[in-house]
Amino acid sequence: MATGPIRRPSYLDGVREAFLERVNLAVLTATAVPLLVGHPPAFYGVLAAGVVGLEACWLLWAPFVPAFQRRLIGRLIARNQAEKERERKRLGATLTPELGSRYQEVRRLYDDIRQGARDSGTVAQELLAEELDKLDALLDAFLRLLCTWLRYRRYLNRTDENAIVKDLAHLRGKIERTTDPDTQRIIRQNLEILEKRLERIEAIQKGYLNLQAQLEVIEDTFQLINDQMVSLRTPDALGVDLNQIVSGVEMTEAVLQETNALIAVPERSLA
Repeated sequence: MATGPIRRPSYLDGVREAFLERVNLAVLTATAVPLLVGHPPAFYGVLAAGVVGLEACWLLWAPFVPAFQRRLIGRLIARNQAEKERERKRLGATLTPELGSRYQEVRRLYDDIRQGARDSGTVAQELLAEELDKLDALLDAFLRLLCTWLRYRRYLNRTDENAIVKDLAHLRGKIERTTDPDTQRIIRQNLEILEKRLERIEAIQKGYLNLQAQLEVIEDTFQLINDQMVSLRTPDALGVDLNQIVSGVEMTEAVLQETNALIAVPERSLA
């Protein structure tokens, strides 16, 4: 997904958020109204200069205030989470009801695990924070892999591998019986195209099986951790190495990049 880990807010982030504070915007608006309506009072120049000075002080000072920094981080986290949820909703809408149910079940387990961490108390929640972030990444990866798996399945459903194998056998026999060089050349071209199509199908079948296995690993991982939440107090008690699972998912997605390109390339380009 497009979203990623929350980065540390920069000074410019702080300035922007300080400027967009409701009270700040209200003061600036109230100051600008007399000028906009064309009837500023006699002391308006002094008032405006004072407001501008205070605004400059506020924008320079606010980003360094710890309370404001905490509020800013909270806003960035909320925005990041909202963006994630929008992307999850968008991808989820592309799934079939069957795959949508699989995703919703993993999402339910994810929510139960987080609730279990909250119920375990603040200390346990802090100890598990890093592991819960990994589960967040795994949930997003599960949804992406489901979408890819569906594309592979649709491609394989509309492709008749057996027909291609039969056509290859027919052409190989035909070329042995043909003596005309031009006809042989054309048959070889056709053989080349069909062999490329068969190679593509085999690569996609392999990716499809890899995806299926990886999806099952993620589902079983969420189920296992959810089962462990009753007595879970430390990351070591999870019963599974999430770093290894995440690395496996990342490796699968990297390998599938090349296979994804095979689906995207029209078959006429094989000629």
